[in-house]
Amino acid sequence: TDNFTLNLGQTYPGIELKITDVLGEIVVSKNVESASEVQFEIQGKPGVYLVEIWTNAGLLTTAKVIKE
Repeated sequence: TDNFTLNLGQTYPGIELKITDVLGEIVVSKNVESASEVQFEIQGKPGVYLVEIWTNAGLLTTAKVIKE
């Protein structure tokens, strides 16, 4: 298990975190009420994962995470 933290730069009132593997399968889906950082863990195999952060206004950012 690897733990990660994403700093969003400001506080957002409603956040949805989605993490998918290279096959597009969702491995983590998490809702956070209000935060300026999102903490999450990826369980499973080493590899590349795509992290999407959504707010009430739409897609905020995407990030590629490499789990070793």
